[in-house]
Amino acid sequence: MADHAAPQYARATGNDYPEHEATYHRVMKMTKVGSGTIICGLVAMTIGMIAGHPWIMVIGLLLTTISLVVGLSSKTGRVGPLVGTMIVMLVLWVLAG
Repeated sequence: MADHAAPQYARATGNDYPEHEATYHRVMKMTKVGSGTIICGLVAMTIGMIAGHPWIMVIGLLLTTISLVVGLSSKTGRVGPLVGTMIVMLVLWVLAG
């Protein structure tokens, strides 16, 4: 049958708060950069498949991939390259229009 003794809890030794904080910052960086990457990828595919400009889609997806690497390799998760990619794709779309 089941043991009805008081439960025993494991307790961590030392303070691991800095590790928790570092993990939080990594998750926030991946969320921010990942969301921007998905948005840029969807815009590139929309321009390429629906608007009929596949070369803009290819350029946009290549720039998005480069921006993803730059954003994830930065300390804080820079989204500036993703914003630049979005602007380049939209300008190319308007010029090709």
